[in-house]
Amino acid sequence: MKPPRTALPLPRYVERKPVNAGWAHFFHVPTWAKRAGCPLHSEALGLDHAAAVQRAEEVLLPAFDSWRSGDTTTTATMPAIGAVGTLDWMFAEYRADRRYKKLSPKQKRNHEVGFKLVGGYVLKDGSRLGQKRLTAIDTALAEELYEKLLVVRTTDKDGKPR
Repeated sequence: MKPPRTALPLPRYVERKPVNAGWAHFFHVPTWAKRAGCPLHSEALGLDHAAAVQRAEEVLLPAFDSWRSGDTTTTATMPAIGAVGTLDWMFAEYRADRRYKKLSPKQKRNHEVGFKLVGGYVLKDGSRLGQKRLTAIDTALAEELYEKLLVVRTTDKDGKPR
């Protein structure tokens, strides 16, 4: 008789490593995929087993499988998956959430436009806002972004819109 499993099962390309605080989970893109040009990157998934499995199964593995199958339509429309703790990561987490899945297609399109507008905004240093860590985004940055993205329509002396 086989002994019972002592560890919970993990999805493909996810492994568990011991750390001081317990067991950490990691998603590793295989070397052959990296060499073939896979756009995904290996990342730490954290200490929580359920959250690590959910991110791997709902975000990372579908993206990897669509790349592997050569599905250019899915890969082209798939949002960028950022490192854990970035704005892109937060958007990806929201897309995987049940509340986002309940939205109508029109509401989803509206959300995606906002995600692309905010996450794709290029900062003064040349990086995208979506690549910034959430802890670096403060009130001053949000107000500056709002002023840059705000479109104000006024009319000049001749009555022409500006």
